[in-house]
Amino acid sequence: MRFVARSTTVAPKPGVGNLLRLPAFRGLLAANVLSATVFGTSRFVFVWLVGELTDWNPATAILGIVIGLPPLFLSAWAGSLADYLPPKRLGAALFAISGVLFTVTATLIATGAMTVPLAMVTGFLAISAPSMLMPLVQALVPSVSPPEQLMQAVALQNLSMMMSTIGGIFLGGAVMQLFGTAAGFWLLVVASVLGFVVTSRAPLPTDWSARQRRADRYVTASGSHSVPNRCARCSPSPGCSASRSRPPRCSCPSSHGTSSARTRSPPVR
Repeated sequence: MRFVARSTTVAPKPGVGNLLRLPAFRGLLAANVLSATVFGTSRFVFVWLVGELTDWNPATAILGIVIGLPPLFLSAWAGSLADYLPPKRLGAALFAISGVLFTVTATLIATGAMTVPLAMVTGFLAISAPSMLMPLVQALVPSVSPPEQLMQAVALQNLSMMMSTIGGIFLGGAVMQLFGTAAGFWLLVVASVLGFVVTSRAPLPTDWSARQRRADRYVTASGSHSVPNRCARCSPSPGCSASRSRPPRCSCPSSHGTSSARTRSPPVR
């Protein structure tokens, strides 16, 4: 008898390069970097601004509380909005709102009309949009990443976010030191415009994707497995399909809990 030796080879897991080859993931990564840069830079430039407007030290502490409220109250809400609103349009709208508010702030500084109370108000409003952008981007990571690389995708997005947040502080400080206080806010305007362009052109999930994710969550919560374009309550078969515009509904010949007499043909006598 002849024995043939079999060699078992384990396929290597795909690396980060496989993620970066996905257009949707690259677009989301760029939006993440820009939103984190805007968030980190904005907090620094507003503190710098108040320090130049007044010598009263408690004003800086009050500003820190004011600009810390939007991330505290809007983060969880912004992440859940991705399930109910078109994520791509929502992200582009938040970048646009951020750009408009920073433009108003930079104009007030350039014209000499900025005051400490006005800086508190503009700081609260302007940081609200970046505070919503960061959790929104993180909520979209599973929808643009392969399931087997989800942990790598989350780690890469978080690393990019932290590096951009810290790097934005140094970038904003350097720009304001070289070109003045208003230049730091114009830098935020440029970053917001770039974020709007990137988010608008990136192949991010649309409204249908949000509805499909809600349907999948409903099916998962009910204890069944979701199969794309098939009924989630029965075994995958060629004759079973579900509508994309509504929750999965069975169209198989099986009865799914109804009387089996409905699906059987009448006896032939």
